[in-house]
Amino acid sequence: MFGRPLSRVAPLAAGILLGLAGSTAWAQTSHRADGNLVVNGSFASGLAGWSGYQATLSLVPGFDATPAVQVTAQSASFALSAAQRQVAKTATGTSYTAGAEVRGAAGKTLCGQIREWSGQRLVGSATQCVSGDGAWLPLAPITYTVAANGDSLDFYLYEEGGAKGDVFSADALSLTTGSASPPTPTPPPPSSGLGTGLPAPLPGSNGPTYYVSTSGSDSASGSDSAPWRTIGHALASVQPGDTVLVHGGTYPDWLVASRGGTSDGMVTVAAYPGEQVTITGRLKVAADWLRFSGLDFVGQQGNSSDVLVWVDGSHDELANDSFTKSWMSAIYVGEGGSGGSVPTDVRIVGNDIESNGTHYNLDHGIYCGDCANVLIADNLIASNEAAGIQLYPDANHTIVTGNTIVRSGRFGIIVGSDGSTTSGGNLIVDNVVAYNAETGIRTYWGAAVGSGNVARTNLVYGNPQGNLVAAQDIAYSGDIQSDPRFA
Repeated sequence: MFGRPLSRVAPLAAGILLGLAGSTAWAQTSHRADGNLVVNGSFASGLAGWSGYQATLSLVPGFDATPAVQVTAQSASFALSAAQRQVAKTATGTSYTAGAEVRGAAGKTLCGQIREWSGQRLVGSATQCVSGDGAWLPLAPITYTVAANGDSLDFYLYEEGGAKGDVFSADALSLTTGSASPPTPTPPPPSSGLGTGLPAPLPGSNGPTYYVSTSGSDSASGSDSAPWRTIGHALASVQPGDTVLVHGGTYPDWLVASRGGTSDGMVTVAAYPGEQVTITGRLKVAADWLRFSGLDFVGQQGNSSDVLVWVDGSHDELANDSFTKSWMSAIYVGEGGSGGSVPTDVRIVGNDIESNGTHYNLDHGIYCGDCANVLIADNLIASNEAAGIQLYPDANHTIVTGNTIVRSGRFGIIVGSDGSTTSGGNLIVDNVVAYNAETGIRTYWGAAVGSGNVARTNLVYGNPQGNLVAAQDIAYSGDIQSDPRFA
């Protein structure tokens, strides 16, 4: 079975750009800049070295799925600061530049400030602020030139005009000498020019954080010191904007997520940073604005009658999860014939989807049944029973990009129709589709032929019954049939 690094290997023969990040933002840069004076600015060592001024601190998933800090106000004036000032002794005329990633509620003003101190007297400062919108935002560059020799310097973050109970999150704090801007995440477009067509990242979660542990109790408060026992209880308790961090362990829960977030704040359920969470039950996502991140879904006899995850909501996200050993398809997106709304704006990004399905021609890595405007990006999809990705029979305006799809039992990607529905307007771009048992990319029309389906600049190779099939009803352009040369 393939390991995760395979999906990060660029196809050398084609030079196609892969690597859309699997989270709330695309292609993030590294946390640490060379010469960064901020210790533990990425919170990889937890909260070590940090304190809250009239605030409590907790860990939450960061802007690139690594840890970040959440700051919860205990009074109207609150801030995040380092336990020790980052510069102990200044030199006149030296320039410093600071930056961070911050996330706050819509309308809240988040600020960063470099301060120069002579003992306990503030000598000077430089400030920059941004207005929160529920998503991660760059706060950079903040530049300051030292006024005197022998002073000290620090960089801290705060909310302007705050109120007790307000929260903001911060990640990737940096303070460097010189006037150049520290690195901040930028979303480089894929080589095909698709960047202008990618949907904006879904919002973050800006509410309280709750915790689940195998040693917890559902009658507890849900704090990190008194966690809940089951993910199901957490899903039944959340409010819009909440985050649930699940401590490591195995959870056999059959889950239905029927309480969601809003466009101002997703509900996020994520593995506690650095811990492995295995879910051996099934998950049905039956609400909108929900994110599941860093979780391992493993099929067992107990869920042999269904898929691992069924998404029947809109604006939902599966990011940086893994899916394996499902009795049927790993992920199904659709309303299931119940007459409800077709799921739209679902994101399936940065996941491992391997070795799923037991039914020939029926079970797939990702099965987008009746869905619209879905983004399927940067996933490793390997060794699934039938297709790696099936868009059928009513999948419209889906973007499939940056995926590595290999060793499927039949097809790499298939687009099709049946009955009174058809699939159209789908864009398949910059994927590696190789070594599948039958075909690479193909269509099947059991009913009306869909229109506007495009496959371009994909690398397709080693599919014995054809790499690019049915050219009369899908527009192929710039696809390369060459060995991907996996490392």
